[in-house]
Amino acid sequence: MAALSDALGRRPILFGGFALYIVGTVICYKANSLEVLMFGRFIQGLGVAGAYISAISLVRDLFHGAQMARIMSLVMMIFVLVPAFAPTIGQGILFIADWRSIFEFYMFYAILIVVWVAFRLKETLPKSNRIPFSKKAF
Repeated sequence: MAALSDALGRRPILFGGFALYIVGTVICYKANSLEVLMFGRFIQGLGVAGAYISAISLVRDLFHGAQMARIMSLVMMIFVLVPAFAPTIGQGILFIADWRSIFEFYMFYAILIVVWVAFRLKETLPKSNRIPFSKKAF
C-alpha cells in the first residue's frame, strides 16, 4: 500500500481504502452466515489498511522532526485506542438495537469521515514527488 501511495498520491489510496471498507461493511450487514460475516470483516480490514497507510504518509508529508514525532504518536494512540473502545461502543449499540445496527453505525461513521476528508484534506504528495510504482518499490 505504501508503494501505491507514493506512486498515486495519498487521497486515491485513502478513498480506495474507504471504498473497500464500505464494501466490507455492506457485506457484513447483509451476512446470513458466520463465513460471510468473517469475509466482510476481512474486507473491512483491508480497507482500514489504506486509511492507516495514508495517515502515516500524510503525517510524513506535512510534518518534520519533533513535530512529526508528536503527531505520529497521536495517530498511533488513536489507532491503538479505537479498537480498545470499539467493543464498548458495540455493546452500547446492542443495548438499543440488533447486531446489524453496529454495521449501520460503521457505515455512517465511514461516510462522515469520507465527506470530511473530501472537503478538508488536500493531496499532500505533489505529482513531482511521486515515485513510479515498481516491483522494487513494492
